[in-house]
Amino acid sequence: MFGFSHAEIILFLVVFPLGLHLLFVVYFWIRSWGFSTSSEGQTEFRPISIIIAAKNEAENLHDNLQYFLNQDYPSYEVVVVNDGSYDATSVILEQLQTHYPHLRISEVQDNEKYRRGKKLALFYGIKASKNEYLVFSDADCRPASQHWLREMNAGFNNGKRIVLGYGSYKKQKNFLNLLIQFDTVLTALNYFSFTLAGIPYMGVGRNLGYTKSLFYEQKGFSKHIHHPSGDDDLFVNMAATETNVGLVLNRSAMTISKPKEDFNHWMRQKRRHASTSKWYKTSHKLFLGWGTASWYFGLLFFVFAFPYLLLKENNATFAYIALGVWGITFLIRWISMSKMALKVGEKRIPYLFPVLEFIFPMLHVYFTMDGWFSKKTDW
Repeated sequence: MFGFSHAEIILFLVVFPLGLHLLFVVYFWIRSWGFSTSSEGQTEFRPISIIIAAKNEAENLHDNLQYFLNQDYPSYEVVVVNDGSYDATSVILEQLQTHYPHLRISEVQDNEKYRRGKKLALFYGIKASKNEYLVFSDADCRPASQHWLREMNAGFNNGKRIVLGYGSYKKQKNFLNLLIQFDTVLTALNYFSFTLAGIPYMGVGRNLGYTKSLFYEQKGFSKHIHHPSGDDDLFVNMAATETNVGLVLNRSAMTISKPKEDFNHWMRQKRRHASTSKWYKTSHKLFLGWGTASWYFGLLFFVFAFPYLLLKENNATFAYIALGVWGITFLIRWISMSKMALKVGEKRIPYLFPVLEFIFPMLHVYFTMDGWFSKKTDW
Protein backbone atom coordinates (compact mmCIF):
# COMPACT_ATOMS: atom_id res chain seq x y z
CA MET A 1 0.00 0.00 0.00
CA PHE A 2 1.38 3.41 -1.12
CA GLY A 3 4.67 1.74 -1.97
CA PHE A 4 5.34 0.45 1.57
CA SER A 5 5.90 -3.19 2.33
CA HIS A 6 3.76 -5.11 4.78
CA ALA A 7 6.63 -5.21 7.27
CA GLU A 8 7.25 -1.45 6.99
CA ILE A 9 3.61 -0.67 7.77
CA ILE A 10 3.69 -2.95 10.81
CA LEU A 11 6.92 -1.32 12.01
CA PHE A 12 5.36 2.13 11.65
CA LEU A 13 2.35 1.07 13.76
CA VAL A 14 4.78 0.18 16.54
CA VAL A 15 7.34 2.96 16.26
CA PHE A 16 4.93 5.89 15.80
CA PRO A 17 3.01 5.58 19.12
CA LEU A 18 6.15 4.56 20.99
CA GLY A 19 7.97 7.56 19.57
CA LEU A 20 5.14 9.83 20.69
CA HIS A 21 5.33 8.34 24.15
CA LEU A 22 9.08 8.73 24.28
CA LEU A 23 8.57 12.45 23.63
CA PHE A 24 6.02 12.52 26.45
CA VAL A 25 8.25 10.93 29.09
CA VAL A 26 11.26 13.00 28.05
CA TYR A 27 9.28 16.25 28.13
CA PHE A 28 7.34 15.57 31.34
CA TRP A 29 8.61 12.73 33.49
CA ILE A 30 12.34 13.41 33.35
CA ARG A 31 11.68 16.76 35.07
CA SER A 32 10.89 14.87 38.27
CA TRP A 33 14.11 12.85 38.39
CA GLY A 34 16.10 15.25 40.56
CA PHE A 35 13.19 16.99 42.23
CA SER A 36 12.66 17.03 46.00
CA THR A 37 11.88 19.68 48.60
CA SER A 38 12.81 20.47 52.19
CA SER A 39 11.60 22.97 54.79
CA GLU A 40 15.08 23.20 56.32
CA GLY A 41 15.95 26.85 56.94
CA GLN A 42 12.31 27.93 56.75
CA THR A 43 11.74 31.01 58.90
CA GLU A 44 8.21 32.12 57.97
CA PHE A 45 5.59 30.10 59.81
CA ARG A 46 2.21 31.16 58.55
CA PRO A 47 -0.87 30.55 60.72
CA ILE A 48 -2.50 27.51 59.10
CA SER A 49 -5.87 25.80 59.40
CA ILE A 50 -5.96 22.03 58.83
CA ILE A 51 -9.41 21.02 57.59
CA ILE A 52 -10.77 17.47 57.74
CA ALA A 53 -14.30 16.43 56.75
CA ALA A 54 -15.60 13.40 58.62
CA LYS A 55 -18.72 11.33 58.08
CA ASN A 56 -19.06 8.38 60.46
CA GLU A 57 -15.30 8.31 61.01
CA ALA A 58 -15.14 7.68 64.76
CA GLU A 59 -12.60 4.86 64.52
CA ASN A 60 -10.35 6.70 62.08
CA LEU A 61 -10.50 9.92 64.08
CA HIS A 62 -9.60 8.01 67.23
CA ASP A 63 -6.59 6.45 65.46
CA ASN A 64 -5.35 9.36 63.36
CA LEU A 65 -6.46 12.80 64.55
CA GLN A 66 -3.84 12.97 67.31
CA TYR A 67 -1.11 12.99 64.66
CA PHE A 68 -2.55 16.17 63.16
CA LEU A 69 -2.99 17.70 66.62
CA ASN A 70 0.65 17.04 67.62
CA GLN A 71 2.44 18.74 64.76
CA ASP A 72 5.69 20.56 65.50
CA TYR A 73 4.37 23.90 64.29
CA PRO A 74 4.00 27.17 66.19
CA SER A 75 0.59 28.45 65.02
CA TYR A 76 -2.19 26.26 63.66
CA GLU A 77 -5.66 24.94 64.27
CA VAL A 78 -7.39 21.72 63.25
CA VAL A 79 -10.97 22.11 62.05
CA VAL A 80 -12.93 18.87 61.85
CA VAL A 81 -16.31 19.00 60.14
CA ASN A 82 -18.72 16.43 61.53
CA ASP A 83 -20.92 15.84 58.50
CA GLY A 84 -24.11 14.48 60.02
CA SER A 85 -22.40 11.44 61.56
CA TYR A 86 -24.54 8.97 63.46
CA ASP A 87 -21.69 6.95 64.99
CA ALA A 88 -19.44 8.05 67.88
CA THR A 89 -17.72 10.80 65.89
CA SER A 90 -19.11 13.58 68.14
CA VAL A 91 -17.99 11.76 71.29
CA ILE A 92 -14.45 11.23 70.00
CA LEU A 93 -14.13 14.86 68.92
CA GLU A 94 -15.41 16.22 72.22
CA GLN A 95 -13.02 14.00 74.16
CA LEU A 96 -10.04 15.14 72.09
CA GLN A 97 -11.05 18.78 72.35
CA THR A 98 -10.61 18.68 76.13
CA HIS A 99 -6.91 17.88 75.60
CA TYR A 100 -6.27 19.92 72.46
CA PRO A 101 -7.64 23.48 72.57
CA HIS A 102 -6.55 24.08 68.97
CA LEU A 103 -9.09 21.48 67.80
CA ARG A 104 -12.26 23.12 66.53
CA ILE A 105 -15.45 21.30 65.59
CA SER A 106 -17.90 22.35 62.91
CA GLU A 107 -21.23 20.57 62.62
CA VAL A 108 -23.30 19.88 59.51
CA GLN A 109 -26.72 18.68 60.56
CA ASP A 110 -28.08 15.59 58.84
CA ASN A 111 -31.05 16.29 56.57
CA GLU A 112 -32.43 13.47 54.43
CA LYS A 113 -34.35 15.89 52.21
CA TYR A 114 -31.22 17.46 50.76
CA ARG A 115 -28.39 15.77 48.97
CA ARG A 116 -25.11 16.70 50.58
CA GLY A 117 -21.56 15.65 50.09
CA LYS A 118 -17.97 16.28 50.99
CA LYS A 119 -17.88 19.62 49.17
CA LEU A 120 -20.50 21.09 51.47
CA ALA A 121 -18.67 19.74 54.51
CA LEU A 122 -15.40 21.29 53.33
CA PHE A 123 -17.16 24.59 52.66
CA TYR A 124 -18.35 24.60 56.29
CA GLY A 125 -14.81 23.90 57.43
CA ILE A 126 -13.33 26.67 55.29
CA LYS A 127 -15.95 29.10 56.52
CA ALA A 128 -15.24 28.15 60.14
CA SER A 129 -11.45 28.39 59.80
CA LYS A 130 -9.60 31.39 61.20
CA ASN A 131 -6.60 31.47 58.88
CA GLU A 132 -5.86 32.40 55.28
CA TYR A 133 -3.69 29.34 54.63
CA LEU A 134 -5.57 26.05 54.51
CA VAL A 135 -4.27 22.47 54.41
CA PHE A 136 -6.59 19.53 53.77
CA SER A 137 -6.52 15.85 54.59
CA ASP A 138 -8.94 13.00 55.35
CA ALA A 139 -10.02 11.25 58.53
CA ASP A 140 -8.47 7.95 57.41
CA CYS A 141 -5.07 9.64 56.97
CA ARG A 142 -2.24 10.56 59.27
CA PRO A 143 0.85 12.73 58.66
CA ALA A 144 4.05 10.78 58.08
CA SER A 145 5.93 12.95 60.59
CA GLN A 146 5.59 15.76 63.11
CA HIS A 147 7.15 18.06 60.52
CA TRP A 148 4.44 17.50 57.91
CA LEU A 149 2.84 20.91 58.45
CA ARG A 150 6.23 22.64 58.29
CA GLU A 151 6.80 21.04 54.90
CA MET A 152 3.35 22.04 53.62
CA ASN A 153 3.90 25.57 54.88
CA ALA A 154 7.13 25.77 52.86
CA GLY A 155 5.11 24.99 49.75
CA PHE A 156 3.41 28.38 50.08
CA ASN A 157 6.73 30.21 49.67
CA ASN A 158 7.23 32.67 46.82
CA GLY A 159 3.58 33.65 46.68
CA LYS A 160 2.22 30.18 45.88
CA ARG A 161 -1.51 29.81 46.53
CA ILE A 162 -1.89 26.05 46.00
CA VAL A 163 0.34 23.35 47.48
CA LEU A 164 0.38 19.78 46.17
CA GLY A 165 1.70 16.99 48.38
CA TYR A 166 1.95 13.22 48.14
CA GLY A 167 -0.72 11.02 49.71
CA SER A 168 0.65 7.55 50.35
CA TYR A 169 -1.08 4.38 51.52
CA LYS A 170 -0.07 2.08 54.34
CA LYS A 171 1.97 -0.85 53.02
CA GLN A 172 0.57 -4.35 53.24
CA LYS A 173 1.94 -7.67 52.00
CA ASN A 174 -0.57 -8.47 49.28
CA PHE A 175 -0.86 -7.94 45.54
CA LEU A 176 -3.80 -5.52 45.76
CA ASN A 177 -1.75 -3.21 47.96
CA LEU A 178 1.08 -3.36 45.42
CA LEU A 179 -1.33 -2.31 42.66
CA ILE A 180 -2.62 0.54 44.83
CA GLN A 181 0.93 1.74 45.51
CA PHE A 182 1.82 1.51 41.82
CA ASP A 183 -1.26 3.51 40.85
CA THR A 184 -0.53 6.15 43.51
CA VAL A 185 3.08 6.60 42.41
CA LEU A 186 2.07 6.80 38.74
CA THR A 187 -0.59 9.42 39.49
CA ALA A 188 1.87 11.48 41.51
CA LEU A 189 4.53 11.19 38.81
CA ASN A 190 2.07 12.71 36.37
CA TYR A 191 0.78 15.60 38.47
CA PHE A 192 4.22 16.50 39.86
CA SER A 193 5.92 16.43 36.46
CA PHE A 194 3.07 18.29 34.77
CA THR A 195 3.30 21.01 37.42
CA LEU A 196 7.07 21.25 36.92
CA ALA A 197 6.31 21.74 33.21
CA GLY A 198 3.94 24.60 34.05
CA ILE A 199 0.74 22.60 33.47
CA PRO A 200 -0.72 21.83 36.92
CA TYR A 201 -3.92 19.86 36.55
CA MET A 202 -4.79 18.04 39.80
CA GLY A 203 -3.99 17.33 43.42
CA VAL A 204 -5.13 14.80 46.01
CA GLY A 205 -7.36 15.79 48.92
CA ARG A 206 -5.35 13.60 51.29
CA ASN A 207 -2.50 16.14 51.15
CA LEU A 208 -3.45 19.46 49.63
CA GLY A 209 -3.27 23.13 50.51
CA TYR A 210 -4.61 26.40 49.16
CA THR A 211 -5.47 29.87 50.38
CA LYS A 212 -8.91 30.88 51.56
CA SER A 213 -8.85 33.95 49.31
CA LEU A 214 -8.26 31.76 46.23
CA PHE A 215 -11.18 29.55 47.24
CA TYR A 216 -13.54 32.52 47.40
CA GLU A 217 -12.15 34.06 44.20
CA GLN A 218 -13.03 30.82 42.42
CA LYS A 219 -16.51 30.85 44.01
CA GLY A 220 -15.63 27.71 45.92
CA PHE A 221 -16.84 24.50 44.35
CA SER A 222 -19.75 26.12 42.52
CA LYS A 223 -18.39 25.46 39.02
CA HIS A 224 -18.47 21.71 39.59
CA ILE A 225 -20.97 21.41 42.42
CA HIS A 226 -23.09 19.13 40.23
CA HIS A 227 -20.37 16.47 40.50
CA PRO A 228 -20.24 14.85 43.95
CA SER A 229 -16.48 14.14 43.84
CA GLY A 230 -13.63 16.32 42.69
CA ASP A 231 -13.30 18.61 45.71
CA ASP A 232 -9.55 18.19 45.24
CA ASP A 233 -8.60 17.54 41.60
CA LEU A 234 -11.40 19.57 39.98
CA PHE A 235 -10.72 22.57 42.23
CA VAL A 236 -7.01 22.43 41.40
CA ASN A 237 -7.80 21.92 37.71
CA MET A 238 -9.92 25.06 37.79
CA ALA A 239 -7.79 27.30 40.01
CA ALA A 240 -4.19 26.32 39.22
CA THR A 241 -2.03 28.44 36.93
CA GLU A 242 1.50 28.11 35.63
CA THR A 243 2.88 30.17 38.54
CA ASN A 244 0.60 29.76 41.58
CA VAL A 245 1.30 26.10 42.51
CA GLY A 246 3.95 24.89 44.94
CA LEU A 247 5.10 21.27 45.26
CA VAL A 248 6.14 19.41 48.40
CA LEU A 249 7.89 16.08 47.98
CA ASN A 250 9.80 14.25 50.69
CA ARG A 251 8.98 11.50 53.17
CA SER A 252 8.30 13.92 56.04
CA ALA A 253 5.75 15.75 53.91
CA MET A 254 3.56 12.76 53.07
CA THR A 255 0.29 11.61 54.52
CA ILE A 256 -0.43 7.91 54.97
CA SER A 257 -3.92 6.53 54.40
CA LYS A 258 -5.66 3.27 55.10
CA PRO A 259 -5.77 1.36 51.78
CA LYS A 260 -8.73 -0.53 50.41
CA GLU A 261 -8.55 -4.16 51.44
CA ASP A 262 -10.56 -5.82 48.70
CA PHE A 263 -10.62 -5.37 44.96
CA ASN A 264 -14.27 -4.32 44.70
CA HIS A 265 -13.82 -1.41 47.11
CA TRP A 266 -10.72 -0.28 45.23
CA MET A 267 -12.65 -0.51 41.96
CA ARG A 268 -15.37 1.70 43.42
CA GLN A 269 -12.77 4.25 44.52
CA LYS A 270 -11.07 4.23 41.12
CA ARG A 271 -14.42 4.57 39.36
CA ARG A 272 -15.17 7.68 41.41
CA HIS A 273 -11.77 9.18 40.67
CA ALA A 274 -11.94 8.37 36.96
CA SER A 275 -15.39 9.93 36.66
CA THR A 276 -13.97 13.35 37.55
CA SER A 277 -11.33 13.37 34.81
CA LYS A 278 -13.91 14.03 32.09
CA TRP A 279 -14.43 17.46 33.69
CA TYR A 280 -10.76 18.48 33.34
CA LYS A 281 -9.79 21.26 30.99
CA THR A 282 -9.59 20.08 27.39
CA SER A 283 -5.87 20.82 27.13
CA HIS A 284 -5.18 18.71 30.20
CA LYS A 285 -7.20 15.80 28.84
CA LEU A 286 -5.27 16.01 25.59
CA PHE A 287 -1.90 15.94 27.34
CA LEU A 288 -2.95 13.04 29.56
CA GLY A 289 -4.43 11.23 26.59
CA TRP A 290 -1.16 11.69 24.72
CA GLY A 291 0.77 10.02 27.52
CA THR A 292 -1.64 7.17 28.13
CA ALA A 293 -2.86 6.30 24.63
CA SER A 294 0.60 6.46 23.01
CA TRP A 295 2.00 3.97 25.53
CA TYR A 296 -0.92 1.59 25.52
CA PHE A 297 -1.20 1.46 21.73
CA GLY A 298 2.56 1.20 21.34
CA LEU A 299 2.72 -1.61 23.85
CA LEU A 300 -0.19 -3.45 22.26
CA PHE A 301 1.22 -3.22 18.74
CA PHE A 302 4.70 -4.21 19.92
CA VAL A 303 3.47 -7.37 21.69
CA PHE A 304 1.90 -8.62 18.47
CA ALA A 305 4.27 -7.13 15.91
CA PHE A 306 7.64 -8.22 17.30
CA PRO A 307 7.13 -12.00 17.02
CA TYR A 308 5.26 -11.52 13.74
CA LEU A 309 8.11 -9.56 12.16
CA LEU A 310 10.74 -11.88 13.58
CA LEU A 311 9.12 -15.15 12.55
CA LYS A 312 6.46 -14.83 9.90
CA GLU A 313 7.81 -11.86 8.00
CA ASN A 314 11.35 -13.13 8.51
CA ASN A 315 12.52 -9.53 8.85
CA ALA A 316 14.81 -9.47 11.86
CA THR A 317 16.02 -5.92 11.18
CA PHE A 318 12.53 -4.42 11.54
CA ALA A 319 11.83 -6.61 14.55
CA TYR A 320 14.97 -5.39 16.33
CA ILE A 321 14.21 -1.75 15.48
CA ALA A 322 10.81 -2.18 17.12
CA LEU A 323 12.47 -3.88 20.10
CA GLY A 324 15.00 -1.05 20.42
CA VAL A 325 12.40 1.74 20.41
CA TRP A 326 10.22 -0.15 22.87
CA GLY A 327 13.22 -0.95 25.08
CA ILE A 328 14.39 2.67 25.32
CA THR A 329 10.88 3.89 26.13
CA PHE A 330 10.32 1.14 28.67
CA LEU A 331 13.67 1.87 30.34
CA ILE A 332 12.90 5.57 30.79
CA ARG A 333 9.49 4.70 32.22
CA TRP A 334 11.15 2.25 34.60
CA ILE A 335 13.73 4.79 35.76
CA SER A 336 11.09 7.53 36.19
CA MET A 337 8.73 5.35 38.21
CA SER A 338 11.58 3.94 40.30
CA LYS A 339 12.92 7.37 41.21
CA MET A 340 9.49 8.61 42.25
CA ALA A 341 8.76 5.39 44.18
CA LEU A 342 12.02 5.56 46.13
CA LYS A 343 11.41 9.21 47.03
CA VAL A 344 8.19 8.23 48.77
CA GLY A 345 9.57 5.06 50.35
CA GLU A 346 7.97 2.46 48.08
CA LYS A 347 10.87 0.06 47.49
CA ARG A 348 8.92 -2.77 45.87
CA ILE A 349 7.99 -0.97 42.66
CA PRO A 350 11.49 -0.70 41.12
CA TYR A 351 11.88 -4.49 41.37
CA LEU A 352 8.37 -5.48 40.29
CA PHE A 353 7.85 -2.75 37.71
CA PRO A 354 8.09 -5.05 34.63
CA VAL A 355 5.24 -7.22 35.95
CA LEU A 356 3.06 -4.31 37.06
CA GLU A 357 3.66 -2.46 33.81
CA PHE A 358 1.91 -5.17 31.83
CA ILE A 359 -0.93 -5.75 34.28
CA PHE A 360 -1.90 -2.20 35.17
CA PRO A 361 -2.75 -0.91 31.64
CA MET A 362 -5.62 -3.38 31.38
CA LEU A 363 -7.00 -2.29 34.76
CA HIS A 364 -6.50 1.38 33.93
CA VAL A 365 -8.46 1.14 30.69
CA TYR A 366 -11.30 -0.57 32.52
CA PHE A 367 -11.37 1.99 35.35
CA THR A 368 -11.30 4.92 32.94
CA MET A 369 -14.08 3.64 30.70
CA ASP A 370 -16.18 2.57 33.66
CA GLY A 371 -15.64 5.92 35.39
CA TRP A 372 -16.57 7.96 32.34
CA PHE A 373 -19.90 6.16 31.96
CA SER A 374 -20.74 5.50 35.60
CA LYS A 375 -23.53 7.21 37.50
CA LYS A 376 -22.77 9.84 40.11
CA THR A 377 -22.13 8.66 43.64
CA ASP A 378 -22.02 10.47 46.98
CA TRP A 379 -18.90 10.57 49.07
